[in-house]
Amino acid sequence: MKMFITFTIIVLFIASSVFSQDYGDVDNDNQVTMIDALLIAQVYVGSHPAVFYAERADVDGNGFIDIIDALFVAQYYVRLIKE
Repeated sequence: MKMFITFTIIVLFIASSVFSQDYGDVDNDNQVTMIDALLIAQVYVGSHPAVFYAERADVDGNGFIDIIDALFVAQYYVRLIKE
């Protein structure tokens, strides 16, 4: 648990202007919501949701869809980061 909290804090500090609304809206409903974060997390663990726009899922632009992308979307949704 301590490791997860540390990881989350580090991600908060790394979060910068790499996020825009062009990314993160993976269900194409014109809103970045917690559903988008959950869909990205599903792809990360190997599940493939029916509706998923993969080109918008790589929020941090590192070339991979990973849990960091889901964390960025979740943080944006709860207003911990602005972009």
